[in-house]
Amino acid sequence: MNVLPNSSNDTGFKSLNPKIKEKAKALKEEEAKVVKVRYIHHKDQKWGYLYKPYCHWEGQDIQLWKFLSGEEYEVPRGLVNEVNDPIYRGKKLSGLLDVNEKPIPSDEPGEITHEFVSAGF
Repeated sequence: MNVLPNSSNDTGFKSLNPKIKEKAKALKEEEAKVVKVRYIHHKDQKWGYLYKPYCHWEGQDIQLWKFLSGEEYEVPRGLVNEVNDPIYRGKKLSGLLDVNEKPIPSDEPGEITHEFVSAGF
């Protein structure tokens, strides 16, 4: 992992409502916990990799990660949540075309390419 400095400063959630501020602090602590995971590249088990920058909160350094399929890593929980989030999978194509002859996505989520699974405690 390489680290780059972040140009924004950590304001400590000064501008947030006190109720939301406590929730944000708790979430930041939860996402900072380090977990042991195995990276799986579903489309290329042998040579697959993921190159991912990670910086979830203001003031944090930008972490540049490179994951190789089948290897185990200790990473922040927030990074695991981000990679495993189904919103990043995209949508399957319906097979239909729009008036400009571009494929129309369906409502079904796309295939999983990148995934972290627990590698123990």
